[in-house]
Amino acid sequence: MLGYMRCLPSFICRTNRPLSRYFSLVLARFQKLALRDYQEQCIDDCLGALGTGKRRIAVSLATGGGKTVIFSHLISQVVPSKGYGHKTLVLVHRKELAVQAAKHCQLSIPDSKVEIDMGALKSTHTADITVASVWTLKNDRLALYNPRDYKMIIIDECHHASSKSYERILSHFQANLSNSPVAVVGFSATIERNDGMSLQGVFDEIVFRRDVMEMIDNNWLCDAKFTTVTNAAADMSQVKVGKSKDYLISSLAKHMNTDATNELILKTYMHLAVKNRLRSTLIFCVDVAHVQSLFHTFQSKGINAQYVTGKTKSQYRGEIVQDFKAGKIPVLLNCGVFTEGTDIPNIDSIFLARPTKSKPLLLQIIGRGLRLHEGKSFCHVVDFVGVNGNGLISVPTLAGLDPSASVTDMTMAEMVELAVMEREKTELAALALNKVKMETFEGFASFMLAANKNNSSDEELIRQSRNHWVRVNLDSWVRSIGKTGRYFRLQREDFKVDGAWKNRYYLTEVREIPRHAPTGAKFHYRMVLFDKPLDEILKHEMGASSFFGMQWRQRAPTPKQITSIEMRLKKIVSRLKFEGGYSPTQEEVNTAISDEMSTLTMGAASDLLTASIFTSSRLKWFLKRTFGDKLHFPPSTFLSLKAQLQEEKRRYLKAHPIAAETAPKSSISSTLSG
Repeated sequence: MLGYMRCLPSFICRTNRPLSRYFSLVLARFQKLALRDYQEQCIDDCLGALGTGKRRIAVSLATGGGKTVIFSHLISQVVPSKGYGHKTLVLVHRKELAVQAAKHCQLSIPDSKVEIDMGALKSTHTADITVASVWTLKNDRLALYNPRDYKMIIIDECHHASSKSYERILSHFQANLSNSPVAVVGFSATIERNDGMSLQGVFDEIVFRRDVMEMIDNNWLCDAKFTTVTNAAADMSQVKVGKSKDYLISSLAKHMNTDATNELILKTYMHLAVKNRLRSTLIFCVDVAHVQSLFHTFQSKGINAQYVTGKTKSQYRGEIVQDFKAGKIPVLLNCGVFTEGTDIPNIDSIFLARPTKSKPLLLQIIGRGLRLHEGKSFCHVVDFVGVNGNGLISVPTLAGLDPSASVTDMTMAEMVELAVMEREKTELAALALNKVKMETFEGFASFMLAANKNNSSDEELIRQSRNHWVRVNLDSWVRSIGKTGRYFRLQREDFKVDGAWKNRYYLTEVREIPRHAPTGAKFHYRMVLFDKPLDEILKHEMGASSFFGMQWRQRAPTPKQITSIEMRLKKIVSRLKFEGGYSPTQEEVNTAISDEMSTLTMGAASDLLTASIFTSSRLKWFLKRTFGDKLHFPPSTFLSLKAQLQEEKRRYLKAHPIAAETAPKSSISSTLSG
């Protein structure tokens, strides 16, 4: 901590003077940042949620999206609860994050008094905004904070917030319950934990999301090109896994910090530095010893590589980072220092010399290189993949490929397209071997009966979920996310293990694309969770419920609902064939549909309309129930429909590839279909 003190002006270190005096000296160096459109929308959504009584909310924003800028502008607009003060507490867990947060708060609210409470820097408790270290508040300092003085707690990198350290702090402010008198707002690029601990006990709702692909599509982040390098010297099956479900650092270091691996990393860098004209390469290593080994390996070839670890004194750390930003250092090595809170836009390449089983960690690392900079068009991400990596989360797995898949200079969108093609090859091979499980149903009743029989315990979990899920077909459900044109889609996939059928679940966020958009596609997809137990997925999707209470579902449908459903049904009827040449008159069609519609409730009508956005299957079964045996449905109708939708999705991916952040090899096609 004394090293940290050296990076701040001496008058701050000697006294408890507020940071406003220090930052007033450097305000001229920074222009007050104009908010981007999505940053303004995020602030509006946060204020809207707080205004409706939600007290613990979270924001999921891709690395580089400006989380600190957003919450520093949010602070002045939040109104305190009755009887509570106007102060704000910002919780961070790293030194760099504290300084960054304090700087932005002072810039955004120049008249405010800002202090840092961390180590030797102690709060006077007179500041408007206090940026505090979670580790500092673990001791007796927490008792010095009067909960009634504070209107809001901001948690930076809030995916850490389910730990006991955060829980103790929130409990002190009575902010550990949904009716918290203090507003709690969390910010993170990855609102999930690899150890499976739920954040639902800390936050009640994610009110705003912007993923990496949306940021890239809108030119707020640069794209990346990915290359995998097979490291045959590292047998990942021999690496031990800890309680966090990631590799144990001590075990991982033994398999990665070897002469063969370090030589491979060096040669790869020397080749790609020339090929791609790399100027600023950030390398993530396993531990301090690995950093030092690679440092000597690079230095032995005359490459000016430098390193930063948790043991590096802050004064030297600052100097090294500044030289790296200035282009004086072409290679910067680190272990766990630059995974969060790092603003180095000139990074044009990232080397992953630290295998992981954690998707959040991998996404945080990749995000370090996606900030816009005039000196780069892409960030080159090089992933050193060991062999036999069961459960390994590598660059290819983010796109749905096998962890050991070989890719060279491919964007995420190109990898997703490759994954779809690989999936289709697998499905065709399975068809040839007659290993595909197929089911047909004679009518709507048998369809629903089969749906309820399959995975009855899972069906009960979905029914008991606090959010209302609409069944789209036998193995998928959807629910709307407010009135945003976005949906969560829950997909079940059946597969065989030792001759027995089992299933797994996937959660995808689906966004409707406006009809006038030039892509011609109907949806944009983003994988949220894959291959997880159903109860874990249902706990994860803690966004706003699509309805409040159940009373409205029993009411009569609205005229608008009736008109919309009748229009859809008549359109389908006009294209269907009836048995024995039977052809109903328009009056008969109208009467039959009207009679059937009279049995619908508002809830059932809402479900039917929601399902029809994704597939016409439920509308067709509705007609089957209406016209009975007169209406002819070939046994393959619904199998063909699924095939058509898969083909439509394949054509779309080829014309305008999506880049779902994550998707397993075995699920891409089925998750993005029908």
